[in-house]
Order: sequence, then structure tokens, then C-alpha cells
Amino acid sequence: MAVQAQKVESSQEIDDSVPEGFANQLARQLIILHEKDMDPVISSRNAATFIVDQTNKPGRYKYYLDACELLLEDERSEKFAALTWAALIIHSDENEEYNRFVSAVVQFAIEEYYDLSRPQVQFNKKKYSGQGFIFGASFIKMLHINGTLFDAAQEIYTDIIRKEMALEAKDAENKEEKSSLAFRKTKKKRDFGKKLYDDIIDYIFAKGSFKSTSLNQENPNEFMLLLADRLRGTRRYVIQDIMNKRALERKKRLEKELSERLASAEEMIMANDPFCDGLNLFWKEKRYNYKFLAVEKIRMALQIIGVITGVLYLMASYQGMWGLHWMDGIFVCFGMYVFSKFAASRKRFKSFYPYDVSKELENCSTNFINILRRMSKEQLDHFLTRQIKNKRNEKVIQIIPEFVKYLYAIMPDRKNMILTVDELSEVMENIEIDIAKQLRGRL
Repeated sequence: MAVQAQKVESSQEIDDSVPEGFANQLARQLIILHEKDMDPVISSRNAATFIVDQTNKPGRYKYYLDACELLLEDERSEKFAALTWAALIIHSDENEEYNRFVSAVVQFAIEEYYDLSRPQVQFNKKKYSGQGFIFGASFIKMLHINGTLFDAAQEIYTDIIRKEMALEAKDAENKEEKSSLAFRKTKKKRDFGKKLYDDIIDYIFAKGSFKSTSLNQENPNEFMLLLADRLRGTRRYVIQDIMNKRALERKKRLEKELSERLASAEEMIMANDPFCDGLNLFWKEKRYNYKFLAVEKIRMALQIIGVITGVLYLMASYQGMWGLHWMDGIFVCFGMYVFSKFAASRKRFKSFYPYDVSKELENCSTNFINILRRMSKEQLDHFLTRQIKNKRNEKVIQIIPEFVKYLYAIMPDRKNMILTVDELSEVMENIEIDIAKQLRGRL
């Protein structure tokens, strides 16, 4: 097993006040404490108390990991690193400080992993992170010592998964805000392509791999493969649990945002008058062109009749027909021209034209559009059903769907509307059916 020489400074500050060779001292003392007492419970409790007293301080978590690494590099001492991890978990019920310490060390190890702050470990021509080696080798030895210690290993591994996924989620949020995580300021860092919890399983699986030299030879490392498989199951379960919780939180957040955006009951009541006014104005505006063209036809007819009359009278007087003098023809022709130019002009017919309600319609539509934008499918369906039965709309209910489509067409920023196009179409289909039933009921 070879260790790379390259070192990168950790993202967290390291306590420089500790004596030189502090990690070696910790490793030796852990060995002494575990072997000092015949009772394993007492020895493990003493080891857990010692390591927490010595390293549960900002800047000292690294030394505990260094001590574990030193113990794991020697087959004679590796069990003491595993027993210390197990002791911290087993006795955490007696002292909550042990839990907080393990959580802090796991957080520090993850930060080290992404900052490439610990030398890599090589095994079977493959390289693994130093953190993957520490946790992977500790888990292997824990299971080798006693199969019941898998629960302790699983608890630590679960904490690694949860913290790493939380870190990845935070990194994704910061990328959206075009910023980076505080602990990832180093120029050289690992991306989130391969997770630490994957690296741990890869190391355990590699240690458990065995090439038999005969058909009947059993794999002495089979328990390692079993450990890797069980940790994979833990990984699937924990990740799925985290994803489910995130989906539930996202759903609750979206529901809350939707409820805040939805039109209130008071706004729904206040929208009644703008809708009724807008609907009737829309009906008038829709008939405006027909009335305007009818008046315009009459005006144009009078103009044409006047011009033709003047021209015919002038021609008849010029020919001396019916005893007309040509001066009379000129006078009549001029009079018909004046009549066509002024008496039959648009200005004189202004009082006959229909009133243009486009401005009033725009104002009413704007007032209602602001509420329509925040209506849900159920709210709009209920609102339009009430409008069909409203006596103010009795004569114009057949154009309600057309009016709603008009409102949607002139609505700015339709993407901010709560209703989707499909939902709006479905509401319109239902309303058209209700309108048809209402009209049949009048017959």
C-alpha cells in the first residue's frame, strides 16, 4: 500500500498550538487505553472520553483522523482505530458530546475530501482518497472484530451520506447564485462527480476482491464483500429517503407559494363587478363595427346621391332640357357638392355613430386580468358558473367564453398565470356546456 506525497492545506483552520507529533501521541494513547483494562466496555468508554477531551476542539479534528490513519496502516494496531469509532457510537447514549464529535469529524473529513487535503492511498494499482481509506478500513475492521458493530459503521456511513448530499445541494444553490462554497475556495479541488460514500464502498469492495488459485478455495475476505453490499443497500435507502423528504419539502413550498399567489375570497367577490361591466362593454364593442358600418353606408349613399344629382342636373341644364338654364344647373351642382362635402361628412354624422367603449373595456379588463392571473382552475370554474347565473349577464352569457379568451389574448406575461393553457381550455369547455344548459332552460 503506497501513499502519495502530495499535500494540500485543509479548508478549515488547524490548531497549531498542539505539540509536534500530536497525532502519534493520540494513536499510542488509544492503544494503551484499549489494552489497559480487561473489561472492553470500560476500556472503550475511556478511549472515547480521551479522544473527545483531546480533539473535540476547532482545528483538532484533523489530528484524530491522522491518528486513525496511523493506526490503520499497521495490521497490529488497526483494530484500535475501529474500536475507537465504535466506542464513540456505542457510548453516545451516555454522552451526547460523542455524537456531536463524530458529526464534526465526518463534516471535516468530507471537506478534506473535496479540498484534496489528504494524500491518496493506492491499492491494487488503483487510487482511493485518504478519507475513503480511513472510513473503509475502519468499517472492515469493525465487522471483522464483531458482526454486531455493523450498526455503528452504518450510523457513521449514513451521516456521511446525509452531510455530503446536503453539501451538494448547497453547492447547487450557490451555483445558481453564481457563487461558490466557502470551503471550496482552493484552486485545486475535487468536483462532485464521485462522492466520498462511493469511494468508501469502492475501497471496501477492492479489499474484498479475491482471486482464487483453485476451484475449492474460499474467499477469506467474503465478509468485506458482504459489508460493501450492505452499505450499498444503506446508501440506496438513505438517498431515497433524502430525495423523498426534499420532494415533500419542495411540494409544501410550492403549495405555500401557490396559496400565497391564489386570489383570495375577497378578491373573487370584488372581481364580480369588473367582469360584468367588461362583459357588457365587450358585447357593445363587438357590435360597434356593425352599427358603424350601417351609419357609414347611409352617409356614403347620401354623398353619392348628392353628387350624382348635381351632375345630372348640370348635364340637363346644359342641354336645355325641361327649360332649364345652364346657370341653374351650375348652381344646383355646386349646392349638391356642398351638401356632399359638408352636410354628409363624418363630422356631421358624429352623433349617429355608435359610442366607442374600447377605453372603458380596457380599464375593466385590466382590473379583472390582475385577479384572473391568480385564479386556480377550480376558482375560475366556480366564478364563471356564478356569472352564468348572474342576472346582469342574462342577455350576454353566450359570449362569456369569447370574452375570457379575449382577456387571455390581451393578458401581458401569460407565463405568470397560475392556470395552464390546457386547464383554461378545459374550463372553457365546461362553461360552454353550462351555458348551453342555461339557454335551453329558458326555452
